[in-house]
Amino acid sequence: MAEIQLLGREQVTLDAKHRLSLPARYRDSVSALCADQLVLTEHPDGFLLCMPEPKWHSFSQQFSHAGSANQWLKRIILGGACPVQLDSAKRLLLPVELREAARIDKLALLVGVGEYFEIWNPEDFAALRNKQRALRAAEVVVQEQNLQASLQEVRW
Repeated sequence: MAEIQLLGREQVTLDAKHRLSLPARYRDSVSALCADQLVLTEHPDGFLLCMPEPKWHSFSQQFSHAGSANQWLKRIILGGACPVQLDSAKRLLLPVELREAARIDKLALLVGVGEYFEIWNPEDFAALRNKQRALRAAEVVVQEQNLQASLQEVRW
């Protein structure tokens, strides 16, 4: 059997009770992976992690051997963890502390990254994506300048 992957991006609207409705294309996969049992937590980069419970279990075990240098990371990720279960309509409640940490209000961007989801404020995601694109473009310009300088040094 092929490994189930959670892939793609989809913007979703939270309802009045701050529940995120899992898009239909993910529902069967999430049900198969974890019987609708998920864990939400804050990521230090300003978005939320949403992991199937079995993935969360293996992920969180890594912190049991983490040294004191990682204590703050443990506080953020483990201290902010919140088990959630999808309801019968395949919605999950985003707790206020986590919504505030990720600056999520009415809209969220659900990003499938293989074994889990990231949940972003759509504006934050777009800003970071644009910043990354600009950095890559600047690297290309520098590489081109270096190539041109190297070509000028070569005697043909």
